[in-house]
Amino acid sequence: MLVDSKQMKDGSFSLNQIKNGAYQLDDKWIDTVLGRLDYTDSDNVRLSSAIKNARKNDTFNIAVAGRDRESGVFGITPIIFEESR
Repeated sequence: MLVDSKQMKDGSFSLNQIKNGAYQLDDKWIDTVLGRLDYTDSDNVRLSSAIKNARKNDTFNIAVAGRDRESGVFGITPIIFEESR
């Protein structure tokens, strides 16, 4: 599971759109981040391999977690991107 930590506002999270049309945590964004890793670091190699295997096996999950400063409520929300985007 890949979990991003963000500030919650009014009980919800906002994912930013990236310049190439991707949104944080979508497949394009993940591929971009994986492409920037230093693959001379064995931890990065293992991370990339684990993500690729989980995607291939359809066991990869994405979520956003955070705390609302005003209410103090902590939340975690699974993210599912529609394929039509």
